[in-house]
Amino acid sequence: MVVSSGWGVDNIANTLEIIIKQVQDNLTDNELLEISKVVFLKPDNKLVITINNFINIEHGSAYFNNLDIDEVEVRQAYIITSKAPKEECVLS
Repeated sequence: MVVSSGWGVDNIANTLEIIIKQVQDNLTDNELLEISKVVFLKPDNKLVITINNFINIEHGSAYFNNLDIDEVEVRQAYIITSKAPKEECVLS
């Protein structure tokens, strides 16, 4: 599971705690077993920017499978929110 958030950058450990608690409270045991780890990527991460440019969705859901995004092989992706920040991130 990949998490990225502007509000979470200042305290990544706390942000992950909040996200993981929500996931644990809302998924079944079998669904939890499908998640091998949770990682936090900053909003200016190249992969995050690429995904934000690929799809723009807020509080909805989208599903993708068998994608190659910036040389990262993605078997399954459930995207709940993917929205570029108001301050546009530019790759250098």
